[in-house]
Amino acid sequence: MKWDDAALQHAVSAVTLAFRIMKNGALIEYNAMSIAGPFMPSSNPPKPAPLSTSVTEPVPASPASSDASSASVPASASSIGASPASTPASTPTRDASPASGPASASPTGASPASTPAPTPSRDASPASAPAPALSGNGLHLAADAGSIQASPLGKPAAYIDQYSAALLFPIGRAENRAALSSGTRRPDLGVDIWTAYELSWLNTKGKPQVATATITVPADSPNIIESKSFKLYLNSLNQSALADVDAVATLMRRDLSAAAGRAVEVDIHAEDSPANTSIAPLTGELLDAQDISFNQYVPDAALLRCTEAGTASEVLVSHLLKSNCPVTGQPDWASVQISYAGQQIDHAQLLRYIVSFRQHAGFHEHCVERIFDDIMRMCHPEMLTVYARYTRRGGLDINPWRSTQGSEPPCNIRTARQ
Repeated sequence: MKWDDAALQHAVSAVTLAFRIMKNGALIEYNAMSIAGPFMPSSNPPKPAPLSTSVTEPVPASPASSDASSASVPASASSIGASPASTPASTPTRDASPASGPASASPTGASPASTPAPTPSRDASPASAPAPALSGNGLHLAADAGSIQASPLGKPAAYIDQYSAALLFPIGRAENRAALSSGTRRPDLGVDIWTAYELSWLNTKGKPQVATATITVPADSPNIIESKSFKLYLNSLNQSALADVDAVATLMRRDLSAAAGRAVEVDIHAEDSPANTSIAPLTGELLDAQDISFNQYVPDAALLRCTEAGTASEVLVSHLLKSNCPVTGQPDWASVQISYAGQQIDHAQLLRYIVSFRQHAGFHEHCVERIFDDIMRMCHPEMLTVYARYTRRGGLDINPWRSTQGSEPPCNIRTARQ
């Protein structure tokens, strides 16, 4: 099957995408005309080549078989990894020499010669607005994390089904933590436990594979990963050929660790795994049964107070935690478990405090750290753990856990609402 010039031009135009990534005022265009390659018709599409991945940089896919055409994957699918020698080098950081970074892999599997390097927009001044720093695999460098305003949240997005680590958007934790005042009891003791319910890729025969994944991000990482960008990144695996589950986990660990700035753990679960079927409530004394009045819907640490009953060691639970996305305003719903030892906390006032987040705009991780910080500041417990399990959005749930104990984080067992 052959296309004439007019039809080819029409097809190329249809799949030409302009990705604009705003960073520190700089606008970079990614012209994706090179992805037209995988969409070219073929009367005998070859099988995707097996792939192995490295934790340091992409590894080339094995050569195509002798009876295959020049493409190494079926139409609309790509194996991940390109020859480093033939791939243009990534954009260096502002502080690094141009030769300091490894070559970046083409996210589409197209010929490197046909893939233009990212070029600054005509609207951006290179002198006044430097381009975002990219790592060797196209990721924004963790040390140069973006702002909320520059994230994909609340903006139209093209759903790319060819692997691209550059879709991940890190946001620094430091700004939120600068407003906290827990002193020596730092809120970075803990983890953020993500569950990805919509994970899919192609095996080396082009057959779709589905799974779920548990992703554990250490709370002492300099960045969180913006959730919409995480979703877009997972979507980019949908038509990408990977050798096996281990290859998927290795790839995700590398990319997510680079975005977060610390080693991230990725565990992939088969459809019938107990990790997918286990449901259990957060254990503890339920605060929500109290028949009390509420009139405060903006967080106020002054709501917290201790009783005169002396010391206590308690595990308290509420399902009434709600906050809002700081960009889109969409509601985020959660159950929260608070374990502490020390002067007994007034249960009615603690519930009023939890409900006061109802109109608050903040990311999941930031809200949990504020709760942790406010309880430490106002009640001075000897031990404190705050654990929230948020309902999923976009096929992802986020479950921040902060503790003074430094103990093992909880198992990732979802609640009924998740």
